[in-house]
Amino acid sequence: PTPSIPIRPAELLSPGGNAGELGKYGINVGPMLVSWVFRYLNGKVENMIGRDCARQLRKKQKKEKEDLKRARKEARREERRRRQEFGDTSSETDMRDDLVDEVWSGMTPSSNVERSSNQPSEEEIHREADRLAGRLGDID
Repeated sequence: PTPSIPIRPAELLSPGGNAGELGKYGINVGPMLVSWVFRYLNGKVENMIGRDCARQLRKKQKKEKEDLKRARKEARREERRRRQEFGDTSSETDMRDDLVDEVWSGMTPSSNVERSSNQPSEEEIHREADRLAGRLGDID
């Protein structure tokens, strides 16, 4: 049941509050107040849910970033261990340079410029693009 809260403009405007026959006509604002309260509360609840979803998404992205960082760190450790095992005398900065070279720069090789050994072939570029596209599909 909605409350009946009438506002009678003729009674509000007349001196003494007695508007006669026009004083009977007015607007019932009860349903308007009820609907406004429900819209307000609905907005508040949706806002709280949205903030919580955003917080969970940030938490998930942070965890994925930490996992990726941990995996890279483990790969570096494994590379160092492998180099030590096989007696490589490369310095640690050389290893970092090698790891940086392994990361694709995103540039496409041009045909008129001599390609260096660390640039990917077109097939590798397409494979990397397909892999990244698959990762973007997982975000949905």
